[in-house]
Amino acid sequence: MNLLECLVAIALSTLLLNPLLKTSADLVAKQIEFEKRHSLTAEAERALELIGRAIRIAGYRNIHSEQ
Repeated sequence: MNLLECLVAIALSTLLLNPLLKTSADLVAKQIEFEKRHSLTAEAERALELIGRAIRIAGYRNIHSEQ
């Protein structure tokens, strides 16, 4: 295989693999964004759970539910 054949093969490979690599990169970016959003949601839910527990421990009772 001479140099010209190697260059043509590399150029064709690049042309064929470029859309696949772009799609893969987009998918990875969306996955990272999803994981960050999921992590933030889980942290927010945990914070609300801890706040609710602290309020209950402090002795708050819902007056409307006791009637």
